[in-house]
This record gives sequence, C-alpha cells and structure tokens, in this order.
Amino acid sequence: MRTTYTLIFIVLLSLKSFGLSLSEAIADKKVMIDWTGSDYSTMPEAIKNSGFYPKMQMVITNQTNAPLTVNLDEGYLLQPNEEGYQAMLITQQIALDCPAKRQQKQLIYAMCTQLSHSGPGVQTHYKLGQKASPALLQLAQYIRMNNYQNNAAQQAVWSMTDRSPVLGIESSNEAVKNELQGFVAQLMGTTLEKITSQEQRSKTALLQEFNGNKVDRNITFTADSITNVSVGFYDMDNHLIEPIFANRDFQKGDHSIRYNPFPVKLREKNYTVKMIRDGELYREYFFRQ
Repeated sequence: MRTTYTLIFIVLLSLKSFGLSLSEAIADKKVMIDWTGSDYSTMPEAIKNSGFYPKMQMVITNQTNAPLTVNLDEGYLLQPNEEGYQAMLITQQIALDCPAKRQQKQLIYAMCTQLSHSGPGVQTHYKLGQKASPALLQLAQYIRMNNYQNNAAQQAVWSMTDRSPVLGIESSNEAVKNELQGFVAQLMGTTLEKITSQEQRSKTALLQEFNGNKVDRNITFTADSITNVSVGFYDMDNHLIEPIFANRDFQKGDHSIRYNPFPVKLREKNYTVKMIRDGELYREYFFRQ
C-alpha cells in the first residue's frame, strides 16, 4: 500500500507546474522565446482602443516534458537584434503557465527608451537583456504598481533615458501628470519646482539638442519585390495626424524616403513618424518640438 501511495505522489508531483524565473528558464534552455514588436493587426479591439497598447510580444515554447510556470519582474530591458531600433523597458510582471511541449503568445507592456530610434515592429526581433539601472528600475516598478500603462508613463521613461523634458510628461488626467512629473524629478535627485524654473530658462537650447540640428531625415529600406508603403505623422494615441504619402508602390531595390520631421503645426507636441510597409509597422520615430 505504501508503494502505491508513493507512486501516486510521484505522478502528482510530476504534473505540478514548476515555477522559475524566465531568465533561468532561457539560460537552462527549458523555454525558447521569440521576442518581437506586437502584431497590431491581430490585437483584440478592446486593447487597440485602450489608448496605449502593448508594444511587445513573446512567442514562448516550453521545450520540456513537464508544465512550467515562468515569472519575470518588471524592469528588464529587451535589446533589439538589429541596430537602429529602440531598447524596450518591460513595465509589467509576467507570470505564465506553459504546458509541456506547447507554444503560446503573450502580449507585453513595454516602454521605448530612445526617442531617435525606430519603434518595434512584428518583424523586429529582440533578446532579453539585463535589469535597468536603479533609477529606471524604480520608474518601471512605479508604472506597474500604479498601472500607468499610458503615454504619460512613456514620456516619463524618455525623461529618464533620453533627456526629454520632465514638463513634457503630459496627461489629460492632471493627477497622473503631476505624480509622474514629481516622481521623475525625485529620481533625478531634484524637485519639480527646480526643474520648472530651469526648463523655462533653457527650453530652447534643450529642444535643439533633443531634436538635433537636421532639418530633414531619411528612412532607408530595401525591397526584395514590389512593396506598398505609407508614411505619416501620428499622435501619441496612434491616430494619423497627416500623411506624408499613402499607399505608394516601390519597386525592387534600395530606397530612401526624405521628410521634414519638424512641421510647424506640430510645434510643442509629442508625435511619431511611422512607416507602414505592406500593412505592417516597419519604422517608427519619436519626436517632440
């Protein structure tokens, strides 16, 4: 009888999910993950309409013969495999049950860290990097704890990583704006009052450095066959402000699209320039005048 109970216990134990950190699971080759930008075209409408959708996704495969539960805290960086793309800061906790020998997709909230680099697309591949620096890690934890998965939090990240003006952290919710501005100021070892005074004096110089001195920019790409391209200015809620051009077919070969990134009508605004290639996001550049 004791032998029977022992066998039953061993069977039940083998069926129980084993919890471990996602980084350990990757290192031990228990899971294989393809990290990419999220596929906006297949995203549920409720998420699309939320105002700030998950920018990343992972397709995870459990390579073991047992179910796994993997965990990852917010604050890790996702590093692009290709130069010119944003590193992404994960701003949510991940806890995922992975059935044995199965593959599944998980959307992930993450913030861009470099204004001058392209945003992730579904064809942009990433790898899991290290945890962010202490101050940026605190900001990621603050975003997660307050569920600030929104554009104001994105602007707060840019203030920490790319010297975007703290007063450029904007929100229709005044409390959210004030809390994020104050918290970022604290992380910088100063106060919002001091930043307000300093930014008012040096705003012009800061924005010139922030945007660079170029009056125009190029988007370069290579087409292996005829490809359809649209480029336009978008607000931070992903709404098209004005097209640069729409649905233009490019022949096979190397191409360069020149555009003015600083139109007068977008002065004092946060916005992006997006290139849509064959219906999918191919490049995204973030600006503030």
